[in-house]
Amino acid sequence: PKDSAVPVYNAAADEIQLQPRWSAKVSFSSNEELDHNNLTDLEFDQTDWDVGGLWNGTNFESEIPNGGAGKYTVNCWIRFDTNSTVIRFFRILHNGTNVLEESKDAKSSGTTTLNCSIYLDCAAGDTIRITSRQNSGSGLDIIADKSGFSIKRFGE
Repeated sequence: PKDSAVPVYNAAADEIQLQPRWSAKVSFSSNEELDHNNLTDLEFDQTDWDVGGLWNGTNFESEIPNGGAGKYTVNCWIRFDTNSTVIRFFRILHNGTNVLEESKDAKSSGTTTLNCSIYLDCAAGDTIRITSRQNSGSGLDIIADKSGFSIKRFGE
């Protein structure tokens, strides 16, 4: 079947897992600092798995390959380090257009976590990218082991 699961080694979990044929999960290898009030493309540099060639690690975006058109679920989760000032947000961009924005006021204590998911109709060549901004007054880290991006085509 076209979308059958395949065994994939997940280095982060150090185990073999079954993943859908058209799926990818990426994360950060270390914390990523975002400058104050600067919209930044997130550079997920660690590929946990990529079945079907969905992740372009050079451009830090998902790119739908030939034969991969269909409906996809896109998930993003970002945890910002502790800082109680103002707001954090990220955007999911589909072919450069903002299709979803998640924002949250910074917590008065502790870290601030944002999560969201969206379903997208994608054609070959479409791209999906994550951008983020924070305005804490100075640079602020995204916590690597609590942040990531995944994309998965759902069955037809």
